[in-house]
Amino acid sequence: MKQDLDLQRELLIEIESCESLHGLGFAEKRFWEAMGVDATTEASSRLRDLTKEASYNLDLLGQRELVIHENHGGHLYFNLTALGHDYLDAIRADNVWNRTKKGALSVGGMTLGMMKDLAMAYVKQEASEKLGVSL
Repeated sequence: MKQDLDLQRELLIEIESCESLHGLGFAEKRFWEAMGVDATTEASSRLRDLTKEASYNLDLLGQRELVIHENHGGHLYFNLTALGHDYLDAIRADNVWNRTKKGALSVGGMTLGMMKDLAMAYVKQEASEKLGVSL
């Protein structure tokens, strides 16, 4: 299975927006709505495929220490780490995210750390232009 950077970004955004003390639950209806899935009507095989893809990408985010998970009552709940918040802050804006992905593709791919650095460079560039100061 391949990682899906767009899906990972969506997952980070959704996890951050959760106001629950425990974070976003993988089994919550809100989780699937954020993925564009109506879990009550989607075909079960499609839902299983999405579950595998989301689970795999959440695992990758955990391996990179961008998210942590806790088990409460048999359900997994996810929260962002400080590094996860920093990375999301760098890639939150669509224009920065699209430029970052385009830059990564132009050199044949990048590690997540390099993508974060590139996104931060774009954010700094935009801030410098808007504020008229060198960062």
